[in-house]
Amino acid sequence: MIPRMNCHRIASAVFIGNQGSTKVLLNNGFVQQEDVPEWAPIPEGRGGGKMGVHVLRWSRQSESGCTEVDE
Repeated sequence: MIPRMNCHRIASAVFIGNQGSTKVLLNNGFVQQEDVPEWAPIPEGRGGGKMGVHVLRWSRQSESGCTEVDE
């Protein structure tokens, strides 16, 4: 995926309900690891409260079809 950076792992967090971003990451070899409810604070001007996120990870091993991500 990133051959010249010698990257081994990438993590990403996407707001729950953001299906477009989640689909892009899944199509590029990321694996959904967990959902974290009420993690990201929302400013009062945008309704307040907290939103949950999906945590997705990519590792060099996941390119070869392995869905297990080393921690």
